[in-house]
Amino acid sequence: FIKARSVNIAEIGNPSFIGRRMHFAKSHFTTAVVLEKEKDMEAGILLFQNEKFFYKMVAQQIVDSSFLIVSSANEIIYKAPLPKYKPGNAIFLKFKAIEKDVFCEFSLNNKTWIPLGLTLDGKILSTNVAGGFVGAYFGLYAFANSPANARFEWAEFLKVNN
Repeated sequence: FIKARSVNIAEIGNPSFIGRRMHFAKSHFTTAVVLEKEKDMEAGILLFQNEKFFYKMVAQQIVDSSFLIVSSANEIIYKAPLPKYKPGNAIFLKFKAIEKDVFCEFSLNNKTWIPLGLTLDGKILSTNVAGGFVGAYFGLYAFANSPANARFEWAEFLKVNN
């Protein structure tokens, strides 16, 4: 479980985030996340350099509606309703980083993966663009304005050879 805090990833503070350094130019980061039922919250995965340079792909639950959102620090890049998602069930999220390009996919059953048709610019996560010195991270992330939990059933980081 990750206890969702009211500090989001774009703020300076202590957001609910667990990260792993990206060691490879070609890699995948995948997770299965379950949002707490009847809580307004979001949870998912990040590619993170700092609070000004990141991408997040999250499942968002508001009242009786669920959405899939891909955003950067500056804008919502993709937002779509998830009418087939059932609160309390897992949603599977995947970032594919291939050199400078990042691709997004999701699944409701971990078998049929749906690409979002986005190519994100991974160069914004480089220390040349974003500054810093430690490099980018893949991570698990949760946010809520009131107490809520995100259950990450598993997470997988894989080096890709092609």
